[in-house]
Amino acid sequence: MTIGEVIVTRRKELGMSQRELARKVFNTDGSHISPQIMNCIEKGRRDGSQYINQIASVLQIDISEVTSED
Repeated sequence: MTIGEVIVTRRKELGMSQRELARKVFNTDGSHISPQIMNCIEKGRRDGSQYINQIASVLQIDISEVTSED
């Protein structure tokens, strides 16, 4: 699975929308990321590496589950 597929699968398992996940992931200035950015990360159109630790934490998964693509 791609990183985006892992994020989508786990997010849906938790019953969380993209908007809800995006509101729990923050930019360096303290603002949350937009649902559009989360969509692009999930679809692989945007590098989300700066957010991966936060995303893994919110989704309650080990970072290796998010970063290892099979």
